[in-house]
Amino acid sequence: MVGSTSSVQAFELFLAADSTNPFGPHTTSYTYTDGVRHRPVWSDYENGQLLDTATYEQDELDGPSEPYDENGQLIRKAPTT
Repeated sequence: MVGSTSSVQAFELFLAADSTNPFGPHTTSYTYTDGVRHRPVWSDYENGQLLDTATYEQDELDGPSEPYDENGQLIRKAPTT
C-alpha cells in the first residue's frame, strides 16, 4: 500500500517459576507488527539455552513449535509438510 507505514516492535517477557509454568523461569521473545504477533518466537531457559521456537503469522501459531531440553538439544523435530 502506497504511503502506509508499519510499526515493528520486539518484546521480551520473563516468566517466573510457578504452578502454571512447567518450564521454570525463562524468557520469551516476541515480535509485533502493528500490534499483531508476527514472525519467529523463541524462549530461552534461565541458563541461556534455547527452550523452544515457533512462528506466528497474524497473531496465530503458524506451524508446530520445536522444544529443546535444558542443554539446548532438540527434543522433537517439527514435522515438515
